Amino acid sequence: MSNFSNKLCNPTPFPNMKKWERGIEITIPPFGSVDLTINQVNDFRAGQPGSEAVREELDSKGWFLLDPDRSYEIQALEAVRRCIKKLTDQLNGVVTRLQESMAQMGQKEPEIVEERMRLLGYGDKGMKGKIEGLKKLEKRYAEIVEEQSAQVMERPFDPTKTLFVTPGPQEFPSIAALEFFLDENPEIKARHVVFMKEFRKKQEESLTPIRKGRPPTLPEASINDI
Repeated sequence: MSNFSNKLCNPTPFPNMKKWERGIEITIPPFGSVDLTINQVNDFRAGQPGSEAVREELDSKGWFLLDPDRSYEIQALEAVRRCIKKLTDQLNGVVTRLQESMAQMGQKEPEIVEERMRLLGYGDKGMKGKIEGLKKLEKRYAEIVEEQSAQVMERPFDPTKTLFVTPGPQEFPSIAALEFFLDENPEIKARHVVFMKEFRKKQEESLTPIRKGRPPTLPEASINDI
């Protein structure tokens, strides 16, 4: 389970504002953060009324509530990817509705549609441009995450209580702790089972003891599994 702090982060170059209840406004500068109150943090807890709507709105801004147990860059990468998907879905919906509307008026030329999109704020200097900027940022975050993963892989790990299918190996305090985590995350558990099966197979085939703590090299974990 995630261990959220009260720090709300904006890993994007875009200043943004969120209207909270009772007229409260939260503004986070580009690549900045703010500390939320306890009541505001509670809005993120699963099962709370409106929590899903809050999460969806944050996804559209690229914001995330910091988990102190995970790398900031990994969480930023995940948030930017969620934002790109959210905005792309919105943009595609607008384009489809606009094309259908203009087709009914006999205007099907792509240039006319593009111009209308620009006037509505969805063109290269609007949402479309914002998405392209986020894609460039996603690439930069991904490169940093890859570098961090390479650095972490040099540290010793106990394979019996380490998860290698995440962006950077995650070592648990005990074997039981790893098993409990996997039981709570069936999708990750399925990848872990496949990974460890291939790892043990590789060990048996090579008959060469792997130095304790050295992460297995096959198959490789990828940030695309995020």
